[in-house]
Amino acid sequence: MKYILLTILFTIAIVGVKGQCNIGEVEVEIIVHTDDYGYEAFWELIPNGNNCGTGTIAQGGNLTVGCSGAGLQAQEPSGYGDNMQITEGPWCLTEGALYDLVYVDAWGDGGFAFDIVVNGYIVQSFDGVGLGATFTFTAEEPPAYDLEVFGSNIYSYVSTGSFDLDAHVFNGGTTTITSYDLNYTVNGGGVNTHNV
Repeated sequence: MKYILLTILFTIAIVGVKGQCNIGEVEVEIIVHTDDYGYEAFWELIPNGNNCGTGTIAQGGNLTVGCSGAGLQAQEPSGYGDNMQITEGPWCLTEGALYDLVYVDAWGDGGFAFDIVVNGYIVQSFDGVGLGATFTFTAEEPPAYDLEVFGSNIYSYVSTGSFDLDAHVFNGGTTTITSYDLNYTVNGGGVNTHNV
């Protein structure tokens, strides 16, 4: 009797454990950031190129707004609360495939923002503006190395002389970077390399 009971409990424990994605799939989540009017918007996750409402993988927000409610202001207050962050998913999607996130705003004033998370990494961020938009992303992890300079104190035209370079660097890759070489040129001259 104890053996049967333990077998049943073990089976329930295994079945109740959250499954992982199959080979060739990645785990995708969407982090939804609402604005002061969380009830105004609707979103839908679909395969790339589909129309809203066709092949729906997931949807959220105010379902009354739906695919065709942009700018109609005819929604009933429902959906999300104001100024919230909601994590939706996860879903197992085909690795390397393109998907669309459709955003529809009932008042046409935008305001929602979305982060696409693949296997725990934020791979894309989108800001919903106006009546809405369709945002496309690839369901794949970022590369191991993806270091990017996204700002500096040096502009296209400066006076001749020496300057201290102040650059902002972002690591979009999955590998923690502890040092790197910064390469730059001045007026198409030789490459200057500095180890950071």
